[in-house]
Amino acid sequence: MLGLVGNHLYDHEENKNHLTVNPETLERINLQPWYVTATQPATKSGPEKVIVYRPATEEDFAVFVKQQGPNHKAPLVGVLPEHVAKVKKAMYDKAVAEYAKKEAPKA
Repeated sequence: MLGLVGNHLYDHEENKNHLTVNPETLERINLQPWYVTATQPATKSGPEKVIVYRPATEEDFAVFVKQQGPNHKAPLVGVLPEHVAKVKKAMYDKAVAEYAKKEAPKA
């Protein structure tokens, strides 16, 4: 499983967000296994808006691996150790399930 490595390997334990944009799809993503929402205040030109950063998928991380290249001295993204990968996979699955429940149409 791919994810944040190096100095950021254990940032999920401190709930540190790593918000960015996937350079290929331009989607807002969090390089941590949870959703982040923020509210953009209303302006003269538009109403208040909720901005959602979804947790990054394996495909998102692959884009960053490709961008940083194979010989990067201090990579931001790489293969996670197995014990960290298990924890982050469980966190990701939980976040996706909770978000799907929250966003499900109310009948």
